[in-house]
Amino acid sequence: MKTLKEALTNVLSSLNIAEKKEILNVLYHILQKIIENPSRAKFRSLKKDNKTFVNK
Repeated sequence: MKTLKEALTNVLSSLNIAEKKEILNVLYHILQKIIENPSRAKFRSLKKDNKTFVNK
């Protein structure tokens, strides 16, 4: 099992700067919402232009 740090490093190493920024902004938004209200955290797919970014 990989750690979150290892997984992010693997994903981010193959992306250009714009893609890295987009991924990190999405992760920031998700974590911010979880921290604000952890009891309402929902785990579902995030889609943009019919591409799935995060799966359950």
